[in-house]
Amino acid sequence: YMRNIFIPFLILVGAIFLFLYLLKLKPKPVIVQRSEQTTIVSVTQFEPQQDTCIVQSNGTVRPSKIVNLMPELAGKVIKVSRDMGDGAFFKKGEILFWLDSSDYHLQLIRAKSRFITYKTQHTIEDARVEVAKKEWSDYKQNYPVDSSHSLTLREPQLELAKANLEAAKAEMEIAKLNLKRTLIRAPFNGRVRKKKVDIGQFVSPGMVMAVLYDTEKAIVTVPLQKEEIELLDLENGYNNSSKNRNRVAISSNFGLKEYSWYGRYVRDEAEFNLSNRLLNLIVEVNEPYSPEWEKPLRPGMYVTVRIKGKQLRDVYKIPRDFFYNESLLKIYNNGKLELREVKSILVNKDYVYIDQGLHKDDLVITSRMDEVVEGMKVKIGAQ
Repeated sequence: YMRNIFIPFLILVGAIFLFLYLLKLKPKPVIVQRSEQTTIVSVTQFEPQQDTCIVQSNGTVRPSKIVNLMPELAGKVIKVSRDMGDGAFFKKGEILFWLDSSDYHLQLIRAKSRFITYKTQHTIEDARVEVAKKEWSDYKQNYPVDSSHSLTLREPQLELAKANLEAAKAEMEIAKLNLKRTLIRAPFNGRVRKKKVDIGQFVSPGMVMAVLYDTEKAIVTVPLQKEEIELLDLENGYNNSSKNRNRVAISSNFGLKEYSWYGRYVRDEAEFNLSNRLLNLIVEVNEPYSPEWEKPLRPGMYVTVRIKGKQLRDVYKIPRDFFYNESLLKIYNNGKLELREVKSILVNKDYVYIDQGLHKDDLVITSRMDEVVEGMKVKIGAQ
């Protein structure tokens, strides 16, 4: 029994001594001092300059007019224009819907009949007045009197006939208007956003038959911050006689291609948006579906708007690619990288305009860097 216990114990002790012996034979690791790498960079200097700033923002296109097309009288739709469908184009004055005009034709016939009747009565009464005046003149020669009574000269009867004639004429004009109103015409050149009725449907005043929008002008609503508004010469730009004064460049990407349009800013909205404290600038684009554009400017499109602003003096115009982020520039400072915070007065798609934090003797690092660490070693490469 003791022998069975002693043998495993000897094996365990031998294994421990073998492990310690092998561990002692393991070579010690060589400690290598790693030298800090130096990154080769390109640098450039910038001079303060005078430049016309470009204020950039994004906006959404909308039609200048959107109307609900409604009938002015009741009737059944008996015909619909082939240009009346969602997305269809139409011209101003084009008939879009025809209402059943049978009742209104009869009303016009009845009104014309009443007009002829009262016109005849007025003619007869006018002749009777002339006869009464002649009789009264003959009577005065035989029986001198101071004045005549209006009934004697049939003046009230003539006034009544005249009033009836005017009322009949008005009724006839209303009947003509109602007959014209059975033809529902387009109020402007535009496009159908939504068709809501069709042949056989009965409509009444106030019922929406279609939703239309204008294609003669498009509106782009451009939100701007207070600082950006200060850079625009809005007061002199509105309604200015120079067409190029308030010209605005508009662009949008479709796939890999960028399309461009031009418009004019005409006004701003009455107040700042309470939710984001931005003021919307209104830009108008004439003929957004014109063939002169490569692509039509459709409502709902999200576009980029660039507006020429005021002249800026003593500012640094730095490409955005040179920034580590929106406010930090990479500066070469005696062989080390300095991340310097600068103050910008305007940031657009391509450039950042700086008025504080940069000097003309500063060397701005322009090369792209995989790693950016404050104080890291850098070396200027061949320029």
